[in-house]
Order: sequence, then structure tokens, then C-alpha cells
Amino acid sequence: MGKMIGSAVAGYIVMFLTVFVLFSIAYLLLGASGAFQEGSWEPSGIWIVLSIVLGIVAGIAGGYVSAAIAKDPIWVPISSLAS
Repeated sequence: MGKMIGSAVAGYIVMFLTVFVLFSIAYLLLGASGAFQEGSWEPSGIWIVLSIVLGIVAGIAGGYVSAAIAKDPIWVPISSLAS
């Protein structure tokens, strides 16, 4: 049980670090003018699309690390929850 909790915590840490690094790089590459619409604090379209893609990448990285550490996937079929 402790290994499962530890793997989830490690997955969240990897997700945090991945998001932090990738979003920092994205902001450095785009700059303020690329991240925001001109004259406002609204995010630009490219920033929104990039946020979705980077969020998916971070989720995959965190899930991969969590699964690699746990090595015991828990899977409960939805049909068994209904009964």
C-alpha cells in the first residue's frame, strides 16, 4: 500500500516539475507578447493550445513514472462498481 501511495506522490512531483520546466521554456520562447493578447491580460490562442499540449505531456510523464514505480496496476471494471 505504501508503494502505491509513494508512486502517486512521485507521479505528482514529476508532473509538477514537468509543468514548471515546460511552461518556463514556453514563456521564455514566446515572451509576454506571445503569451498574452495585445493590450490585455487575456492569454493568446497559441498559449492556450500550448497549455493543453504541455498539460497532456506532463500527465503522461507523471502517469508513466507512477506506473513504473507501482508495478501493480489497480483496475476496477466500471461494471463491477454498478453492482
